Amino acid sequence: MAPVFVPSCGFCTDCAAGRPALCARAAAANGSGALLHGPSLLTDADGARVHHQLGVSAFSEYAVPAQESLVPIPEDVPFTVASMFGCAVLTGADAVVNTAALRPGRSAVVYGLGGVGLSAVMGARAAGAHPVVAVDPVPAKRELALRLGATHAYDPVEAVEAVRDLTGGGAELAVEAVGSPKVTAE
Repeated sequence: MAPVFVPSCGFCTDCAAGRPALCARAAAANGSGALLHGPSLLTDADGARVHHQLGVSAFSEYAVPAQESLVPIPEDVPFTVASMFGCAVLTGADAVVNTAALRPGRSAVVYGLGGVGLSAVMGARAAGAHPVVAVDPVPAKRELALRLGATHAYDPVEAVEAVRDLTGGGAELAVEAVGSPKVTAE
């Protein structure tokens, strides 16, 4: 099982419409430190209730998450791959596919090719974007992005001009997965 920090009740209007990330019950449970089915099941050594962080308490040594916060992973999937699902894929791919609603033929550029950025590249490819430009200073990450769906990959030094040339002025969607104000300034 992989923990997912955005659970869903499965029954509300948003869940039924295929938008589980907008589940109001799950948001309320996450915000309160409870679980979808009720209060936290964890207690400290004195018996005081311990609240969950986003329903999974992923940074805890022990946790009792709700089943709505767990996704089954087949046994043949390597741990290094399964571990990306709980946060990186949900954040990167969801930002492109659901939040930005990227459509086929639109251009996308992704700055930063860690787990979130690579997931954004895959989301852009799955959405039918073209071109999908990946930007990172590490050559191996750029190579991986090309294998995962990017149509072009550049070092940050050459990226701005390359993106302008490829897209006729600028990408229709830019994803910043670096966490640097300098990146968003360009």
